[in-house]
Parts: sequence; C-alpha cells; structure tokens
Amino acid sequence: MQPIIEFFSAQPVYLIVAVILAIVILFSFIKKLIKLAIIVAAVFVLYIAYLMWTGNDVPVSYEDVTSKVKEKVDEGIEAGKKAGQELIEKSKEKILEEAEKKLEKITSD
Repeated sequence: MQPIIEFFSAQPVYLIVAVILAIVILFSFIKKLIKLAIIVAAVFVLYIAYLMWTGNDVPVSYEDVTSKVKEKVDEGIEAGKKAGQELIEKSKEKILEEAEKKLEKITSD
C-alpha cells in the first residue's frame, strides 16, 4: 500500500487521473442505484393500483404485506409439489409402458 501512495504523491498527473476515474465509477454506481430505486417504486405503485382496481385491500402494515407474501409463496410451493407429483406419475407410467414393450420384444424373439 505504501508504494502506491508514494507513486501517486510523486506523480500528480496519475493522481488526478485516478481521482477522476474513481469519481466516474462512483457516479455510475450511484446512477444504477437510483435506477433500481425508481424501478422498485414503479412496481410498488403498479401493485397498489392493481389491488385498488381489483377491489382487494391495500396492505397497511409490514405484517399484512409479509403475511400476503407468505400466503402466495405457500400457494406456489403447493402448486409446485402437485405438478411434481403429476410429473412423477406420468414418468412412472411411461417407463412401465416402455419396459413392457421391451420385455414383449425380448420374449417374442
């Protein structure tokens, strides 16, 4: 770390370039954070508008929001489990059909 400090103190032009580069990087990072905040705010406004349009209650407290989110996540998990079970059953049936076809082919030869 010390050699870097000595290099920049001995070369003021490089120090100015490094400071400008650091400012540009910091500015671009802040710009991206602002864009993210605007997008999150827009999504939140659209969510509130959707709730009001459909006639649902707009959540007022943090607990209301978290309970609704947990509810939807649980519904999604249950739907995923159901779809997974259906897929497993279809796969079992298909495997059994293929096994029977191959067994018939072997026994007929």
